[in-house]
Amino acid sequence: MSSGSRINSGADDAAGLAIADGLQANITALTQSARNAHDGVGKLQVADGALSQVTSLLNRAVTLATESSNGTVSDSQRTAIQAEYSSILAEINRIGSTTTYNGTTIFQNQGDATGASTNLTSTTTVGGIGGFGTGTGAGLTTGSTLLTSGSPAGLTLTVNGNLVYTAGATDTVQNLITAVNGTNQYTATLSGGHLVVSAIGNTTAPTVAGTLTTDANTAIGTFAGTAGTAKAITVPSADTTRTVTVTDNGGLTVQQLITNTGNANQGFSAELVNGALVVTDTQSTQSPTVAGSATTGGVLGGFSTSTGAAQTAIYLSDSTTAGSSPINIGIGAISATSITNGSGSNPINLSTTLLSTQAAAQTALSSINQAIQNVASTRGTLGAGINRLQSASNVITNQVQNLTTAEDGIRAADIPSTVANLTKFSILEQTGIAALAQANQAQQLVLSLIK
Repeated sequence: MSSGSRINSGADDAAGLAIADGLQANITALTQSARNAHDGVGKLQVADGALSQVTSLLNRAVTLATESSNGTVSDSQRTAIQAEYSSILAEINRIGSTTTYNGTTIFQNQGDATGASTNLTSTTTVGGIGGFGTGTGAGLTTGSTLLTSGSPAGLTLTVNGNLVYTAGATDTVQNLITAVNGTNQYTATLSGGHLVVSAIGNTTAPTVAGTLTTDANTAIGTFAGTAGTAKAITVPSADTTRTVTVTDNGGLTVQQLITNTGNANQGFSAELVNGALVVTDTQSTQSPTVAGSATTGGVLGGFSTSTGAAQTAIYLSDSTTAGSSPINIGIGAISATSITNGSGSNPINLSTTLLSTQAAAQTALSSINQAIQNVASTRGTLGAGINRLQSASNVITNQVQNLTTAEDGIRAADIPSTVANLTKFSILEQTGIAALAQANQAQQLVLSLIK
């Protein structure tokens, strides 16, 4: 009664104590996660407010560029216009470098923000069944055509003008091979990581054409390669204490690479963004270093590394592995030399633009307009991130309420029942004492009669 708890030590209810303590850990982590989400919303709102001012400055720059482009403006007047334009660029630089939240700069150059990403762009194929083009390879048998990487579109395979295959959304290279072999006119095999199509009973190479669709269910590389052809992607963190290596011994798909990267539980995540694979280190302020290798077919998937969009990682957790994940939101870079869009790409450099001549002003106008579009794209990304964090916070609040109720049901004492039992035993105790008192009184009466 004094503690209000049914379980005050492990001896009271060992199993109940274990469950209640586990729920308490969930509640504590979720409560902090809700605060994390609120802090994330605050940071994004600060960024959005700063970008609103950048938009106003760029709109003024549009006015100045349009004015300077007009033939009625003299060179001396354009000098004054250029001076104001230079001030606008200086202010954009200041906003990008001094806007902070909790002591940290919000608009950082790509790769410098917490949860920074490394963007892998493929020189061959990232998704889909594979890129198809025509060509012959050295060492191929007579009547064979080697398929090489082509450009993204929607995948079909045509041999000698006849459509022999149309890819399904989740088809792999093996589905393609099976379809070609099923024609009974052609055979398809993988050789050295490439697909080779041969005409049965014909020494003339078939004419093969096809197109590519982007899909994570495709084998990595130009094609899957054969079993035993080891390919690996290694992602070390900037602090050198964490690393992930995903190895393909034949047939590993992009989606499996994404899943395996996250399942390693080393703080890395991977996703496909506009056909490119983006690897993010959620526990570091630097971009992860990504490298690929293959015994045949060149670097894994033909990947080359480039820096991706700066990310702010909001970490939400219920203290379990299954219930923990970051929400990564790209903020991008803001400076006169680089105004990126919401995905951290298509940077616009306004530092080289001038309004001091009519021709230069007309050229600058296009760049300024694109910069405004990039800022709008970033603000859209921030708005979507704010909505997502607020939704996550609402879900977490609901979780906390229900987990608290569940924990109280296990740990807390049943006060009405406890009070009733206390009253019951108190009455029994008082009744027993009264009975003993009555018995003692009877003995005294007997003794008094004897006297």
